[in-house]
Amino acid sequence: MIEKLLPYKDKILVLIDQIWVSGCHFLIGILLTRFLGLETYGVFALIWMIVLFVSSIHSAAIVIPMLTIAPQKKEGEQERFLASLNIFQLAFGLLVIPLAFSASMLLSAFFADWGIQDHSLILSFLAVCFIFHDFLRKKFYLAESYVKAMVLDVVAYTPQVIGLIVLFQYNSLSLENALILILFSYFFAAIIFVKEFSFSRFDYSKLKIDFLESWEFSKWLLGKSVLQWSSANFFIVAAGSILGPLAMGGIRIAQNVMGVLNVLFLAIENYIPIQAAKAFANGGKSQLITYLKGISLPGLLIVSVLAGLIFLFAAPINSILFDVQSAESTFLLRGYSILYIIIFCGIPLRFVLRTLNVTKSIFISYCINSALSFFLAVPMIKHWGMWGLLAGLIGTQLIMQFYFLFVLNKRLI
Repeated sequence: MIEKLLPYKDKILVLIDQIWVSGCHFLIGILLTRFLGLETYGVFALIWMIVLFVSSIHSAAIVIPMLTIAPQKKEGEQERFLASLNIFQLAFGLLVIPLAFSASMLLSAFFADWGIQDHSLILSFLAVCFIFHDFLRKKFYLAESYVKAMVLDVVAYTPQVIGLIVLFQYNSLSLENALILILFSYFFAAIIFVKEFSFSRFDYSKLKIDFLESWEFSKWLLGKSVLQWSSANFFIVAAGSILGPLAMGGIRIAQNVMGVLNVLFLAIENYIPIQAAKAFANGGKSQLITYLKGISLPGLLIVSVLAGLIFLFAAPINSILFDVQSAESTFLLRGYSILYIIIFCGIPLRFVLRTLNVTKSIFISYCINSALSFFLAVPMIKHWGMWGLLAGLIGTQLIMQFYFLFVLNKRLI
């Protein structure tokens, strides 16, 4: 039995690691909702969106070029390129502090009663620790050091779960203490693996070349990251502003439950781009398409079955796990189960575009969605509430995917 599983050990390790990460996120969401209440959890969700905003920029600038460009290089060139990326990562980490702080202060201007500005400094350093953890994790995946990635994640998330329970038992849990706990958990995990920032193959004379290569690849993705936050996420921010922190908490609960599917989504995001780049390097477009089809169809079946179960049992899931019985939360969860099926369909399309270095098209798609979101989010949510939110989220996804198909149809013919 074990011998039959050996050819799939890498995929199994990636899946186990992602189950651990998504499971911990899911459990942390349950603990925060039950211990702090749905309204405070809504404030946490808005604060966490800033961390995800910074992370999306980091992913476009550093992580995606690493996972896409590095596998296509020869061994010696790859090590030098990764040493340059270590420099870029350190520089980006310094920029994150003012970036996250400014983002939190800007958001607090629109949510003056939510107290976000009280957590701006903690949030800034939390964002730094989060992106260094993510960088190390993706670097381990690139090197196929899956056990190291699992150790990193166990060290990062175990203190968060245990710490929240201990703080609650001693009546010391607050939103601020929860954020500090999460900050130090990521910090401790990153410090343990600080030696992974090796500069032995660093070549100063090639630094500019490596930067320009990364920049040429990522410049459109950077714009896409900002626009992504202001397209789909603009609907969420508008919903929080118009409908209040309880609605924001309900949205975050729906996202948290759909973390079951994020196990598959993020495992694919961590593993497939590297293999897709290798398939393209070895066999061109035809091998790339064949590989992604073989991965995507079984994945779509799994996602559809799991999303269907969540749709059917949305009410008891909210009640049993989160102690939330509102019809609005059940409606949101069912809507998100449909949304995630549509989101999954777009993942292989983005992989093809990224591997072919057609990142400008991804940027253009988010320009279109961002413009639509800017003009439609507020009136749709004001007039139709949660219906308007879900219609906007699903509609922007469909528009994006039809555009991707249009671009790929021209590129692959």
